[in-house]
Amino acid sequence: MRLTVRLLMRIYQGASLSWHWSAGVLATVVFGSCCAVKGFMLIISACTGFITSVAWA
Repeated sequence: MRLTVRLLMRIYQGASLSWHWSAGVLATVVFGSCCAVKGFMLIISACTGFITSVAWA
């Protein structure tokens, strides 16, 4: 009986750690994607503004 309880506790702890690790990776990917999109939009905006100013010059 003790062995079964220990085994179940190990499985639970492993699943819990795995879940936290997966959630951390997902949060990092989402945050990184948002930053990449913001950076890309900033670059596009700057390039568009530069092209517009050159076209009007």
